[in-house]
Amino acid sequence: MKIAILGGGLTGLVAAHQLSIHTHMVVLFEKKPTLGGLASGFFHDGWKWPLEKTYHHMFSNDGDIFSYMKEIGFNSFVYKTPLTSSLYRVEKNYRIFPVDSPQDLLKFPLLGLPDKIRTGITVLLLKISPFLDFYQENTSIELLRKFMGEDSWKIMWEPLMRGKFGKYAENILASFIWARINKRTRKLVYIKGGFQSLIDFLEELNKKQNVVIKKNITISQVEKNNNRFTIITQAGEREVFDGVISTLPTPVLVNVSSKLFPEYYQQQLQKIKHLFASNLIIESDVPLFEKEYWVNVCDINLPILALVQHTNFIDNKYYNNKHILYVANYFDEKSPFLKMDANSAAEFFLPYLKQINSEFKILNSKFYFKAPYAQPIVDSAFIKNKPDYITPVKNFIIANLDMTYPYDRGINFSVKMGKQAAEILIKK
Repeated sequence: MKIAILGGGLTGLVAAHQLSIHTHMVVLFEKKPTLGGLASGFFHDGWKWPLEKTYHHMFSNDGDIFSYMKEIGFNSFVYKTPLTSSLYRVEKNYRIFPVDSPQDLLKFPLLGLPDKIRTGITVLLLKISPFLDFYQENTSIELLRKFMGEDSWKIMWEPLMRGKFGKYAENILASFIWARINKRTRKLVYIKGGFQSLIDFLEELNKKQNVVIKKNITISQVEKNNNRFTIITQAGEREVFDGVISTLPTPVLVNVSSKLFPEYYQQQLQKIKHLFASNLIIESDVPLFEKEYWVNVCDINLPILALVQHTNFIDNKYYNNKHILYVANYFDEKSPFLKMDANSAAEFFLPYLKQINSEFKILNSKFYFKAPYAQPIVDSAFIKNKPDYITPVKNFIIANLDMTYPYDRGINFSVKMGKQAAEILIKK
């Protein structure tokens, strides 16, 4: 079969490779000049390793990607246990409290002992629990308030939920919290040379398998006639295929499939809501945090969801001995933050960063990356309408980030989806 892969992220690259080793003819389309999607990296002056446009790491229990990388002969990792903490405003000052262990919870000064015990027991149960229907029948707020207590919800969880989901926070299912706690490991894994090195490896692997990779190509429409698919590009070029795997975000897929899917299915996909992710990347001589890698911002007065000090995870010798900080947020598509450029974003956030560390200075802030449709709103409507691999159109397969549910997006699930999508199409 001749198969089109729409999207050159990790899912698309893995699917293309799997299909090619089964001797299928594969053409991969990517609208950007580079592959890798959210995991792609870039270089800056004096850097030895590229940096991801959005912060990336793997968990030590990410079995799908480790198994796949062993399969393809890629074995170049960094294992570390960096600090994860939460930032609170206590009286007039900001303080950081670690949240990595039961001992950290017992020392946490903003909760009373009964609430600490309830919170700790609930976290343990969520950690060991399998996925239950209960988590899809209740919201995160209902679960956290009921089992951890009102104070735990207000102090530890509400700022994070509202920071990430905004006006949708009260509708987010308990499955979101279950997955966040259940999947997380203290030990994290990074790829030597950055995740771009894995992307480059997969690109070369696909080329050796005679996969045709077409970059800078935007798909405008997918049609089906006589059991074959016609891919129409924005430039008006047309190419015919026997099967298609789309890794495109659901809203993008809806646009390009208006003449392909039945109306009821189009309407189903249109009901899924998404948020944009934004990451301002700041280079500095002195880090914002001395030790912490990941800091959750638990203060609604700070317009920041998380602060990720990359060089407290990966040695700054790879980045010209400078320190790298991600200022991370999620916004809806109407947010004024998405209209900012890097300079205006840095000017906006710097006063808030100085409230945390008065000595902090920005050396460089040229990079402000925005990722559309990066976070689905996992509410009851999402459960009813989320896509699956198999669609109403034979030999048209979907494998996109909405399907990592109940887990957050991550390259472990990107690899898993790429392999499964290819296997489904091969069997059909």
